[in-house]
Amino acid sequence: MGGPWSLSEPGVLDIPDVGGAAVAIVLVGGSLAVLTGQGRDARVEVSRVAGPPLAVSFDGRTLRIEHHKEADGSLLGGLRRMLRERAYPSADVAVTVPPDTAVRVTTVTAGVYAAGLGARLSVTTGSGAVATDRIAGDLDLKTGVGAIAVRRSAARRIALVTVGGALEVDLAEPDCLLTARGAGSLAVTAPPTGLDLTATTRGAVLVDGREIVPDDVQDALSGDEAPGEPAKRADVPARHHADGDRALVVKAKLRSGAVRVDRADHVDRDDRVHPHVTP
Repeated sequence: MGGPWSLSEPGVLDIPDVGGAAVAIVLVGGSLAVLTGQGRDARVEVSRVAGPPLAVSFDGRTLRIEHHKEADGSLLGGLRRMLRERAYPSADVAVTVPPDTAVRVTTVTAGVYAAGLGARLSVTTGSGAVATDRIAGDLDLKTGVGAIAVRRSAARRIALVTVGGALEVDLAEPDCLLTARGAGSLAVTAPPTGLDLTATTRGAVLVDGREIVPDDVQDALSGDEAPGEPAKRADVPARHHADGDRALVVKAKLRSGAVRVDRADHVDRDDRVHPHVTP
């Protein structure tokens, strides 16, 4: 256990024996990178701070990194000051954690990049972009208008929610349950595998370049008609496609965005490391 610590300028903070604990991060603006190191220690690297100091604490169970409070620890006071002065905190932060660490992130506009985690990653952001690389734990990612890009994922469960951002998923392993909701588009790239796809959207639905249309007129009905009434077209038609062992399950509910699933060997992966995502 240790802290609390207050970081008001660029610097590095090492926190020993964090392995097995959870990490909770709250930022308003700026950027966040969550990376994995070796051993059980954690490191917080701050390259820029604007507004109140970054607050860090560890109680043995949860490492907390927060940038929305006043210096005295008052959340309400911090929110009042932000609204009164229209001065919103912003920080560029990189956090290195043990590979088996579960991480929960909340931001307003800060972009989030995470790589190498073997445990669950949960991100909720208003307008920040989210990018992940080589995450093996479950992914639960929510954005308002920011885009979500999942690269080389080995996660068995991925849940994506967006109001208007584009969704891109690159799977390294075929066994996955992927759910997506929102108004943006969804593009999935996976190794050759069986597929079970259910897509509800006004946009096009394509599997390996072939457009999927409703198998039956009933698939595109609203289901609200009384007996004997003429069938009415639903606002959002549903499409379904299944083949092989159905190892990859995709369930997408989008307002109007296109849904595309391509199964092929990955030949054009971007192996570069992006330490920060700028919103």
